Amino acid sequence: IMFHSGKPCELSRTNIDLGRIQPEAGERTYEVFVYSTTRGPGSEFGDLEEPQSLVQFLNGASDPAKFIEVTKVERIPDEDLVDVENLTKQRVRAAYKLTITMRPKVGEQRPDIGALDRVLAITAGGVTQQLKLSGIVTGPVRLEPPANEIALASFRGTEPYRYETKLVTERTGIELKVLAAESKPENFTYELERLPDTGGQSQYKLKITIPKGQFGQVRGEIVLQVDGPVPQKMRIPLRGLAVSSR
Repeated sequence: IMFHSGKPCELSRTNIDLGRIQPEAGERTYEVFVYSTTRGPGSEFGDLEEPQSLVQFLNGASDPAKFIEVTKVERIPDEDLVDVENLTKQRVRAAYKLTITMRPKVGEQRPDIGALDRVLAITAGGVTQQLKLSGIVTGPVRLEPPANEIALASFRGTEPYRYETKLVTERTGIELKVLAAESKPENFTYELERLPDTGGQSQYKLKITIPKGQFGQVRGEIVLQVDGPVPQKMRIPLRGLAVSSR
């Protein structure tokens, strides 16, 4: 006799790639099935109740914004469970379909430019499963050459290190500033220098100064603010490697 333990609920997928999220794009919807191989009508463990969901940041804090939201929860009729079984390759006793809506804009509010990473915590049957959603938010400012992060070359941690890169706006008149209090590591220095406009675009030089005494992997995040009628933040991941010598 063979057996294996079954979780009270499972997800048909554990991650969703949102791709590039452009401000002018409309809403997108995605689907995930919450199902159980042990709970359902007539089960000795009881039925599978309607799932509850919560959108969170990667650190576990809840996200009150409605850029990502579960907008519909539907019980799958028993006669249609075979479709979920074909998808999951398991015997399914009960299932729900969740429709997840991703909005690039809520009112005048927009998500921060850069990586968008959220976790959708879905609870049913007394357990919580996690669905990760990841994408890249584009906006009126970009790194030049285009990139999603700043990758530093390896540098000597025994002396100060300075790195420079360029930021380009999609049109002139867009003002940027560094939010040093929100940028990490806190002991790094972050500066912006305005360069002459060219080709209908504004340009900025971003200067990063790393004090001596850094060794090993360096990870951080530079936070900028794009000024305008509705200010928007831009988050740029930073990574590198500080060595004792090279």
